[in-house]
Amino acid sequence: MSNRHDVIIWDADIYGAPDGFSESTYQKAYALIKQPAEPSKKLLAFARDVTR
Repeated sequence: MSNRHDVIIWDADIYGAPDGFSESTYQKAYALIKQPAEPSKKLLAFARDVTR
């Protein structure tokens, strides 16, 4: 049995910020996973910072 933790990161300026760890937050994250999207400049900068 494997352990796994998914991390979903989105640009709150574009898609809004979650209001906590409610069911609606999970539903929004699940909907965002399914839609095609290009990363914003802010997310690309974040990814560069994290990988350093």
